[in-house]
Amino acid sequence: MQQFLDEHWPAMRRAAENGGGAAVVEMIEAFDDPVMRHLLYSTARQGLVFREWEGKNFDAYITVCDAGISRILAEAQGATGQARVDLYRGAHALGYNLTADLADCWPGDDAPRSRAHHQRGLRAAEEGLEWLQHLPSPAFDPHSRDHWARGIHQLALGDLSAAIESWTRSLEYAVRGARAAGQSTSIDGSGNFAVVLATGYLGLGRWIAGDAAGEALYRLAIAAFRDQLQDSERKNAAEIGIGQLEKVKSK
Repeated sequence: MQQFLDEHWPAMRRAAENGGGAAVVEMIEAFDDPVMRHLLYSTARQGLVFREWEGKNFDAYITVCDAGISRILAEAQGATGQARVDLYRGAHALGYNLTADLADCWPGDDAPRSRAHHQRGLRAAEEGLEWLQHLPSPAFDPHSRDHWARGIHQLALGDLSAAIESWTRSLEYAVRGARAAGQSTSIDGSGNFAVVLATGYLGLGRWIAGDAAGEALYRLAIAAFRDQLQDSERKNAAEIGIGQLEKVKSK
């Protein structure tokens, strides 16, 4: 995928700089091959979000994601069997990346997010939960991630009680996913990443709401991730978990 992006990024960058997201969509839609269009919509994120370009902004990225999702969903309506499942999986992937990228929780990412950005991120998370109905069950991890994303945007929009509810659901699915995979659900150095992270977010939400037990949960999750820093196989994920939780706490 990196080679594919490197090949098409110069044209995509020129389109974004000269005409915004609409020009990028026009460039992608000029390809007749649906596989090529899907690849370009999927890799557009890597360029528009993680590479530098003049006038870089989230609105262009949202325009491209919206067009890609609409294209894939339109194709899904006329598909059957595994092809339909694959299309919904593709739409879900685009939507999840969108909601995650719009979340203001990533260390080192200080790009400003507007209320409209969080509203679109919230809608993307809720749409993702709807699309999971078209994918094979159980889909514990995607459910956990979508509920996490819904909660982070609800928090940013000032709806703390809804965020706590979403993070409660996120933890429930994370625990179910860990158990199904035969992994530990303990909040310590042996714990499943998704379970520890969801515990941290839920604890943070409750702490903000004034629940002292929430602070304890949050600190338990941070301590678990710090223990995992000693494990070379878990270190990178643990650093991401700590970075997310500490950034959201600081905000």
